[in-house]
Amino acid sequence: TQGAFTVSTPRYSPDSRQIAFVYSTMGSQESSFFDLNADRNTDIHVIGVEGGAPRKLTTSTGSDTSPAWSPDGAWIAYVHQPDPKVWAGKSDILVIAAAGGSPKNLTAEFRDSAGAGVK
Repeated sequence: TQGAFTVSTPRYSPDSRQIAFVYSTMGSQESSFFDLNADRNTDIHVIGVEGGAPRKLTTSTGSDTSPAWSPDGAWIAYVHQPDPKVWAGKSDILVIAAAGGSPKNLTAEFRDSAGAGVK
């Protein structure tokens, strides 16, 4: 990639025709935990394996990470932390249709954070 952004965590769709990934505007850096950049926004994007323009699925001001496809490829689950200025705030598991739309928070009522290790 080129420019003031990075991509990470590529995940192939079950049919291997698309890739979901995390897009960060933080630029090249070792970790957002070591960079005091106030903009720790990350979003989930999808691109076809043949190339083309990526499609932005999430648009929150916070951190959307760890995309995981549903077995049928219809949904993408991800970890969401709403406040980009908080490193250790509560995170939730959200799902969004792979075609786009409004996300649904699956763990909003949980007292504790849901982490990337949740499967």
